[in-house]
Order: sequence, then C-alpha cells, then structure tokens
Amino acid sequence: MDLYESDKQAGKEHLIVSREMQDFASSLFSGACPALISASPARGPRSGRLAETATGISAVQRLRCYDLSCPAFVPQTHSIPVPVTPTNPWSMDENLMHISYEAGILENPKNPAPPGLYTKTTDPASAPDKPDILEIEFKKGVPIKVVNVKEAVTCKSSLELFAYLNGIAGKHGVGRIDIVENRFIGMKSRGIYETPAGTILYHAHLDMEAFAMDREVRKVKQGLAVKFAELVYNGFWYSPECEYIRSCIANSQDLVEGKVHISVFKGGVYILGRESSRSLYNKELVSMDVQGDYEPSDATGFININSLRLKEYHRLQHKVSSAPN
Repeated sequence: MDLYESDKQAGKEHLIVSREMQDFASSLFSGACPALISASPARGPRSGRLAETATGISAVQRLRCYDLSCPAFVPQTHSIPVPVTPTNPWSMDENLMHISYEAGILENPKNPAPPGLYTKTTDPASAPDKPDILEIEFKKGVPIKVVNVKEAVTCKSSLELFAYLNGIAGKHGVGRIDIVENRFIGMKSRGIYETPAGTILYHAHLDMEAFAMDREVRKVKQGLAVKFAELVYNGFWYSPECEYIRSCIANSQDLVEGKVHISVFKGGVYILGRESSRSLYNKELVSMDVQGDYEPSDATGFININSLRLKEYHRLQHKVSSAPN
C-alpha cells in the first residue's frame, strides 16, 4: 500500500500513503507535532532527526513561536483548527493511544482539573451502573482478540480492538491520571492524561504475564521495562540500546498467551480470571486438597538456610547493643 517516490532535487524520499493509511495515521498521530513542540524541546528534535536517519521521513521539529496570539504561529497561519482557546487555556496532545493536558491553569499543581477538561473518558461517578465483561486474548504478549461477553461483540484487528476498548474504557471512566513528571531536560512538569484502551490492556497483559511467565524472567523483564520507558520518554527509540531492549522484551513474551477475563466498571479494571495452555501454573502442585509432587517437609531446610542470614544479623545487633560504652 505504501509507495516511495524519489525526489531527485532534495535527494530524499517522500512517503506516499494510500487514503486508508492517511485516515489511520491521522487518527494515530493527531497532535504528535504539538506534543514534540510544546512539551519536548529536547526530545522532539532528537527523535525527529533519528527518525529521519532511520526512515528517510522528515518532520517539523521546532518552532520559535508558541503563542496563540503570535502571527507566526503555524496552525493559525495555515488555518489549522486547534482546540486551545482562551476559555480552554491548556495544551492538548492527542493520538490513538492517549491525550495529554498541560500548561495554562494546570501549571499550578494545586489546581484540580477543571470541569469539561476530559475528552476521552466519562466521570467515573457518572459512569454506567453495570459493568462490561470482556475477554482479552493474547498471543506472544500481543492482544489479538477482544470479546464483550454480554454484548457478543468481537474485535480482532489491532486498530479495531484498540478503538473498541477506547470506547468501553471511556464509557466507564477508565484511564485517567494526574501526575507530576520529571522531564529529561531537568524540570518537573504537571500533566493530566487519559489512556483508556491502554489502561485496560495494561492490566490484562500484566495479569497474563504473571500467570504464564517464569518468575525470574519476569523480574528481568520488569527491570528492562523501566529502562525502555525511560528511553522512549527521552526520545531514544532509535538508539542501539533501545533496539536491544525491545528484542529482549519481545523474546520474553513467547509464552505470554491465553485469555484474561475482566470487568470494566466505574473507573476500575477488575481481573475476574484467566486461562492459558502455556502457563506454568500447576493446580495439583499448589493444591491444599491433593498431594502433588511438592513435599511440605522439604520446606524445613529451605527455611533454615534462608533464616541463617537473619539470625546472624540479629546476633550482631544484640552483641553491639549489649557491649559497654
């Protein structure tokens, strides 16, 4: 669907995107440039330059004028509608995954979110009084199907299921956070976010990981996830270390397959159950009703060995506290 046309004068390549991909890209990346311009004076230009090197696609990186009243403000100059107005004086950066709000009256971290700020989610207090029950299926850590059990709705494509979960989560007020974050350039910044579908998928995926993944592998993966988030936040997606971490995380997901059953209700995502043919969970091994391969008496030596360090620590503490001054 995507074709490349050589531009001999510029010596670069320009991506020609079909109408379908234009619609998807518009939905996915709407607001991406303002996010890089207003919120990320370091992250935006660096990411843009790295992306241009890796893909051959150029993008607007930085503007000198951010003021809505400035004649050189790009959206205003080109008649591009923007949601920021004197009555809504805060920045909004939106894509398929989320929307963020910052600046204006939100710069005072004491100020609560004003009425009408949220655009993707309902106030949880006003959400429906009945939950939606969902079944989310994962394969190699990737959601491949969502089923609404009560409404008999099934979504399979990535875009379809993500858009559907945005609607379900939004209806129930799921995905709101109000945080103060630490910017890469050294300042603290207050931001309000809505991530409806992402919040549902996060909880479901976390549960399936715990169910299917080896304990020690999961510990390593959790550490890598923190570093991965830091690299992405700081604009190092195209760095060699980020490529390496992505490959490690992808490898860790080989056994993360199965279904998670959840309830979405009044701002919360509640796990109801899970199933997987590739889980390490062994019902007989952990059963209190069936004698499996686990021998309870084996725990005696395990306890003695692990308590040795604690005994020595407290022996020393007692010796020090009992010594004359």
